[in-house]
Amino acid sequence: MNSKVLLSTALMVAMGLTGCQAMGSNSEFANDSSINNVVWQKSGEGFQQPDDSTLKANESRIVFLRKDDSDSQKEPVVVGVGSNGLVGVKTDNLFQTSLENNRYSDVVICNDSQVVTAQNMNNANGQVMAQSKQFSFMPQTTTYLQVGLSATGEPVVQQISSSQAMSLLEQSTRQTHQISRVFIECSAPKPVVTPPPVVVPVQPPVENTPIRNERQFTVLFDFDSTQITNETFGELGLMADFIQTRQTNDIVLEGHTDSKGSENYNLRLSQDRANVAKDILVNRYGIDSMKLRPIGYGESRPVDTNNTDQGRQNNRRVVATVVSEQ
Repeated sequence: MNSKVLLSTALMVAMGLTGCQAMGSNSEFANDSSINNVVWQKSGEGFQQPDDSTLKANESRIVFLRKDDSDSQKEPVVVGVGSNGLVGVKTDNLFQTSLENNRYSDVVICNDSQVVTAQNMNNANGQVMAQSKQFSFMPQTTTYLQVGLSATGEPVVQQISSSQAMSLLEQSTRQTHQISRVFIECSAPKPVVTPPPVVVPVQPPVENTPIRNERQFTVLFDFDSTQITNETFGELGLMADFIQTRQTNDIVLEGHTDSKGSENYNLRLSQDRANVAKDILVNRYGIDSMKLRPIGYGESRPVDTNNTDQGRQNNRRVVATVVSEQ
């Protein structure tokens, strides 16, 4: 989901104040007499790859990063996490950071589908530009989102791989002097209930009933030829391996042709092709000749159209059919 909207200047002011005013309203600092004398750190620590094992089963982590943009694009980009009015996301859009060049910021959230919004003020017209995208955050996983400005000064947020992020974060430091208002209240993950396996009773075969197992190997022939094409010669080796695993003495080699020529001619040609396949299986691969029964079916069993060159090529074939006694 990707949207670009023009907002009033007042919205940017409100978002900027959100990060600064949070400290005055946060109960953690309400009774701290030193809060009025706080001195912001202007340079944060360098980036260290986070340990995802410290995340709970229903938590995820986002690392926002911004590379060193051009001199003309040094305005901070405000990043928020939440719905921003988009359907299907329950939380409100909350201030996370006002990201400057070559800085990063990170936050732990509930694993879910969340919307991330990046926005900045256009100095030329005093309007706020924004881009919102919806991301799915996996549990106990860190997702890296790169934030920046396009060539036209519009905010951009995109997911990048961890390897790309590591390269960009080598010289990056944490964005400081602001407080995130993103909070987490993750409900316990729902247990995964695995349904019991469905047991399908297997009916034993009737005694002395032949079971026909057919597997087709595409052994093709040129037109009006009994020579197997070079492209499919290797299929005979696969056919040999298949035959050697069958506990049977009845293996039918079915020969087939396309529809060119008379029926009687094609019947003889298909029989010759089946015989050639048998000879190769016996002489090259050591298959017992007594197991092999070559039968020609002529043009009577096409597997493709006979109206195209490719269709006729597919019909000029030999198929191994195994009849095994269980």
